Amino acid sequence: MTNQKNVIEAMDMVLQKNVERDILIEIYRAAKIPDWRAVRRLVAYTLRKPVSHFSGLIANLDTIIGRDGIVAAAKYALPELCRPADALGQGGIPASGPLVIASNHPGTYDAFSIISNLPRDDVKLIVSGIPFFQNLPHASRHFIFATHNTNERTNVIRQSIRHLQDGGALLIFPSGRLDPDPSVLPGAVDGLRRWSRSIEVFLRKVPESRLVLTITSGVLSGEYINHFIPRMFKNDHERRRITEFIQVIRQMVRMEPLDLYPKVSFAGPLSGEIFQSGGRDEQSTLIMQKAGQLLDFHMNRFYPGSKLQNAQTEY
Repeated sequence: MTNQKNVIEAMDMVLQKNVERDILIEIYRAAKIPDWRAVRRLVAYTLRKPVSHFSGLIANLDTIIGRDGIVAAAKYALPELCRPADALGQGGIPASGPLVIASNHPGTYDAFSIISNLPRDDVKLIVSGIPFFQNLPHASRHFIFATHNTNERTNVIRQSIRHLQDGGALLIFPSGRLDPDPSVLPGAVDGLRRWSRSIEVFLRKVPESRLVLTITSGVLSGEYINHFIPRMFKNDHERRRITEFIQVIRQMVRMEPLDLYPKVSFAGPLSGEIFQSGGRDEQSTLIMQKAGQLLDFHMNRFYPGSKLQNAQTEY
């Protein structure tokens, strides 16, 4: 028994070291740090404690996924990172059968906020194919890895359709990029308009699927929105990406939860069969109308009277 425990602990240590390496690689990439050994060693040394702390959390989450499932891991993660998500409409999410969950993507902890409120563990997410995700033994089973390669994109669609045909749940962020967080930034409606037609593709291929539209907010701190570094970038999306990066790095350094209160609204499930009739433009328009109505509901319930409320709901 002791030998088995020692083996498990050794495996956990190896996993954490691998996660540390992958986190540093992602930091180098996101911060565009040049591939100079001395510079990268300095960054790694400076961030050694927060990276070790954060990688320990990620490795622990992977272990929880393998033992208790991804929903339990998401519920564990949120209090470690921010606050538990305040959700509406989660009681209507189908507990079985093919399901597409389509959400805006304000970043950071939106996936944790959504998954923590699901009644099922068979969910898969479409994520970028960076090593950080690929090298997690248990979590990676819940990921479908996307790249910019056209041929591999086709494979992503096939894997997603196969998962739905097997009766699984699929969480997608149809804009394919970071969206404005409706709680602190205008432009959420524009984010919805960027949604790809992937939703219609999945529902046409697996018409017995249900669709649950989702809006998430409250995962990006206003403290970092006004940081001087993001303001150096003219592109809105690049500013949001840098803001998210700064927030994550600051949290790693502080090694404590952020004072954030994620909010999630789930719409009632829509039958995939209603998307079988009409042209593609009609289907896309219907989805945009439903998503816009959900955003309106979300802002009214969670941010009544805020300056951003009216700015988000012109769909």
